[in-house]
Amino acid sequence: MKFLKSLVVMVICFGAINAEAFSLFSKPKAPSREKVTISTYADFFPFGYNAPNNRSDFDSLSVFDNTLHQILDEEYEIKSQYYPTTSEALSDVKIGKVDIFLGVYYGSKAYDGIEVVFPAAINNPVHVMMIPSKIGKIQKPKDLAALKGVYHRQEYFSDFVVQNFAKMNMQAVDTADEAFELLVTGQADYMLGSYYFNYAKVLEAGLKDYISFSKKPLWKMPLFIGVSKNFARTSTLVKQLARILNNPSFQTKVKEDLKEMMKGVEEKYSGVVPPAYIRGESSDELTPADETLSEGQK
Repeated sequence: MKFLKSLVVMVICFGAINAEAFSLFSKPKAPSREKVTISTYADFFPFGYNAPNNRSDFDSLSVFDNTLHQILDEEYEIKSQYYPTTSEALSDVKIGKVDIFLGVYYGSKAYDGIEVVFPAAINNPVHVMMIPSKIGKIQKPKDLAALKGVYHRQEYFSDFVVQNFAKMNMQAVDTADEAFELLVTGQADYMLGSYYFNYAKVLEAGLKDYISFSKKPLWKMPLFIGVSKNFARTSTLVKQLARILNNPSFQTKVKEDLKEMMKGVEEKYSGVVPPAYIRGESSDELTPADETLSEGQK
């Protein structure tokens, strides 16, 4: 009997020791994180998601992604979702299939039904583009009144900007390449468009010596982060994102990422041959725009 009692005590002690050892050396189970799906514009550099070769082979190029993921990953399981059209992405935000949309234009109808987080995440300035020999003649918006302009539908504008287009002698075309050709061949006097997207498109087309940007933006388009009103904890997520956006380090990091992305585009398209319609002499350099990377939030 004494032997049996001793054996039981030994088993209990051995079990306790092993349980303690297991708790010391095994990795504790991580708490489950709430799932959050993020989406944005289709093929709209540097704010959208691009999948140029295969849409199932997702390639995230949104300037917001890296910083937001780093901050939100501790609490949420983040999934970035590419959509072939922006309208599909926005529809799914409104019904709750997507929780966060990166890049809302506040007050524009397309984003009705989406909770907007303040302050703005970044500005997307609209600039005038012209051939280098003419760009210096434009000092103020009214200088464009007697001229013929063009813009394209590959990018996204706020309703405010589109309403101003309607007051001008502007032609709409489907692609940036179509707009560039009209501008360079003299069929249009100027072009209006967002700086970052069109700067990248100019480089991609091999037109860096043939198209210049105005030094100052004509309009600023603040881009906000939007949250689905059908998210389980909309108000909580909005408050968390507002704290992030109000942190100067977030703004600094996004601007740094933007500079790196623009630098990468310049390197990628360095030496691209211009299109066949180019004739005549070019300028020495594409004129860089002022006050774009350092824009404050309005």
